[in-house]
This record gives sequence, structure tokens and C-alpha cells, in this order.
Amino acid sequence: MNRDSPIKFIAYRDVILPSSESFIPRQYQVFNRLSPIWLGSRSIVTGPQRERLIGTDGEIITLPIHRRDLWRQLGYIPRQFSHLMSRPVEQKPRLIHANFGRGGALALPLALRFGLPLAVTYHGGDATKDRHYNRRMGLPSLYLRRLPRLLDYASIIICVSEFIRATLLRRGFPPEKLIVNPYGIEPAAPKDWAVFGLDSTPPYLFFAGRLVEKKGVEYLLRAFATVMTELPELQLVIAGDGELGPSLRQLAGEISSEQIKFIGWQTPEQLLAWRRGAAAVVVPSVTSHSGDAEGLPNVVLEAMAQGCAVIGSRHAGISEAIVDHDSGLLVAERDVAGLAAAMMQVVSNPTMAQQLGSAARTRVSETYDATRQSQRLESILLAAISTDDNSNQGHCCD
Repeated sequence: MNRDSPIKFIAYRDVILPSSESFIPRQYQVFNRLSPIWLGSRSIVTGPQRERLIGTDGEIITLPIHRRDLWRQLGYIPRQFSHLMSRPVEQKPRLIHANFGRGGALALPLALRFGLPLAVTYHGGDATKDRHYNRRMGLPSLYLRRLPRLLDYASIIICVSEFIRATLLRRGFPPEKLIVNPYGIEPAAPKDWAVFGLDSTPPYLFFAGRLVEKKGVEYLLRAFATVMTELPELQLVIAGDGELGPSLRQLAGEISSEQIKFIGWQTPEQLLAWRRGAAAVVVPSVTSHSGDAEGLPNVVLEAMAQGCAVIGSRHAGISEAIVDHDSGLLVAERDVAGLAAAMMQVVSNPTMAQQLGSAARTRVSETYDATRQSQRLESILLAAISTDDNSNQGHCCD
């Protein structure tokens, strides 16, 4: 093999690739010695989105619809996947990197069939949701059926935060295989604080994310109702959508139909602009009743990289990224009064907000730099290739 040519590896994501998962290709953005082949059941990446997420030259291999269930449920290796191993040696993949725990379970038969080392990254709910790990009446889920073999076979299990690592340890994952490698974020143009403050027209707080339980938007709305009584000129702008959209809009209408704005999904460029003008970015995540939790929300890192003041909950990786009263403010989960007080504190004190934003930007550059984190991930995956002894070849049995 030509030592100068990049080593091919499989980047497995069952659905390639929701726009909300830009953090996945970002992991590979400065890879030098490794080059991904994207594998999954189907792809939803097209046109400009494909170029933005994985580049115009990114190779994507998916399945016809009639082959997807055979692959997912039975581990049947379709020719679209097996042909990868018939390529010239320099084009054969040497490793599988699967995203999310279920992705690891789905990719396991391919790794077993061809003796490829397997690395799996756990991002959040795949580690925390209780239903993924509880046996229910009837047949257990595919993930639960394959989990013992996955834990035995996987070379490395990557966690995006210390919180995710601790969660997996409690679930009995082998500690020697768990390694923490947080997301990275690119530098962003710093926020223009000259346009910030109660003199701006109008001042606003900003939230961006899916409208689901773990994002804590209900508590944000209830806290904002308190803030409005002290700062009636303030607005709340909510970007995103999701299953709780209708009920949250109804609650917002009961609070204020004029001062709470739902703007739907936004492009990365639009989000950048909204953050730039915000008094603060609020990330009030909670652990849902199902156990669903964040790993490390990218919106936190994106806002910090931009020099925004961030108000977050003491939840999952948020409290690892933000140092309270230094690079942001932290409140307890579901603490409506505490969240309201933090929002009023930041909005009423632009000097404090600017200091928090400046410290946040410094912390991101020192701890969550995209180039450094991508390089570290490449080193982790290369180590998995070099130490693989091909001792786990075999067939997947459910």
C-alpha cells in the first residue's frame, strides 16, 4: 500500500445525514491519514447540503429499500457493502467508526464478517435513555440483543463527555474501552458587543434546538414569564421545531404572543446571525422522564466560540464546558426561578455579559478546538487499526 495514500475507513450512520447532525462530519474535518466512506441504510443528503456536510467528493453507499430490513434486523451483508472488501487493497476500509450505540449494533455484523476493528461513538440519548437498556415484554430490541457482543468486540468506545462515560460505566460498559473525546468547534467571528444591550431594538434572548422534552423549553418559557415583569422590552426568540412544538406554542401564547417568537429551523448562517445579536443564549436542558439526556450540546460550544454569554443548566456535558460565573452561568435543571434570575442578571448587566462571552470564547479555543479534537479522534482511530489482531472474526448471531 502506498504510505502516502489515506487509509479508508467506514463512517457508519444508518441515515446519512440529518442536517442537525453536522457534528458528525465535523469530527473528520482535518483527517490527514484517514478518509471516510459513508455507509448507511439510506441517505437524505442531497445538493448543497451534501457539499456542506461531507463535501462533493464524499462517497456514500446505501441500500435499496428491499434490502434495508434484512441488513438491519438479520445482519445480512448486502453486496453493496460486501463489495467494499473486493476493492484494491489501498481502497479497502480498515476500520468501522459507527455513530451512536444503535449504529454500532447495526455495523457489528459487517465488522465481524470482515474482521474490521470497530469504534463506536456515544453522543447522548443512546447512552442515557432507559428504554435502550431495559428488557421489555416480548423480544428485546436489536440493540439490546447485540449489545453483549458489541461490548466484547468493539476496539474502543468514544464518549463525547465525561457525563456519557460515567453513564456507560453505570450500565456495565468495560472501563478499559471507554475514552472521552468531546466535540470540537471552529473559531467564529466574535460578537459585536457595541450592538448589545437594552438600548438595542429590541433586545432578545435566544434558544436553538429541537422542541423535545430534554431541551427544557417549557422551563425557559415559564422563566421568561417572570423576566417579562421586570424587563417588559425583552423578547425571547426560539429557533427549531419538534414534537412539542404545538404545546409549547400554546404555552407561549398564554404568556405573551408578542414577545415570544418561534422562527422554526434556521440555516447555520442564520443561527450565527441570531446569536450575534442576542443578549444571551439559553440552553436549559433537562433529563427527560425517559432518561434521555444530552451528551454535549453543540449549541453551547457554537455560542461560546462566538463569544456569547451562555446560560445553561447543570446537565450532562454543559457543566463540563461552562465554568459557572466565569465562562457562563449555570442553574439547576427545571429551576424556573434560578433561570429567570440568571437571565435578568445577564440582560441587565452588559459588562458582565461581555466578560462571560469573552471567557467562553477563550475556553472553547483552549479546550474544544475543532482542529485539535479532530486530530485526536484520528489518532484514536489509527491506534485501533494498528492494535487490531483480527482475533474477532466470525458471524453475528442475534
